[in-house]
Amino acid sequence: MMSPVALIPADPQQGVLGAAQMTVRGSGFAVVDTATGARLAVGDAVLASHSVQIVDIIGLENFPQALIAPTFAAGCELRMFADADAMNVAVWDAGTQHQLGWLAPGVAPNVAARIASGVPLSAQSLWEWRSPDGRLRYLSIVVSPAALPIMQSPVVGPPPGQAVAPVSAKVERPRADTATGRGGIVAASSIIAVALIVAIVVNLFTSNSSSSDVPATTPSIVRPTTTTSLPTTTTVPITQPPPPAS
Repeated sequence: MMSPVALIPADPQQGVLGAAQMTVRGSGFAVVDTATGARLAVGDAVLASHSVQIVDIIGLENFPQALIAPTFAAGCELRMFADADAMNVAVWDAGTQHQLGWLAPGVAPNVAARIASGVPLSAQSLWEWRSPDGRLRYLSIVVSPAALPIMQSPVVGPPPGQAVAPVSAKVERPRADTATGRGGIVAASSIIAVALIVAIVVNLFTSNSSSSDVPATTPSIVRPTTTTSLPTTTTVPITQPPPPAS
């Protein structure tokens, strides 16, 4: 049975983080409804109906080793552990080698209660922002009853703002017509040879006749006086996976 919700790759984004105006690069996945292909945002009723939540991770600055660990890259499976007070949920990589942080406090008690009740839960990295040195600066994850499948495209129709890839047509090499036979091929070759000879003669005549028109001095090259401005980096709110490009 196909999962009603899945992940698809999202377009990479550029952003600026915090008061320091740090340039960051975002990449990861978007959550889609497999029945319609629509991208689903935080709080969408479709997500709620399938007990799927998109959650931010907080406290990353407390775990510097985790920021460079490849086990938190978008698409990786993660593990969650509720604290004794059932108010906080710690997020670790799948091998429990590194803790990255905790679930955002607005969501943590609900997830902690689900963990305590024994309900199966899966967590996957969804969207990440990384600084130029490769360190993880922000991560959102998706929490669901089971790991969501990763698809290259939605089942029905493209996601908003994304074109459908054209179907490649089968290209066959041209073949000689069997009814024409070898004689037809030789005749076609003769016509091509004559055409080439005529083209060479015309080219030689044209070159000789135009040599007297070449100016004695080489015209000076005028360089443009204006320069093209680089595009200004657009600040992207770092709260959730950005919407698709229009």
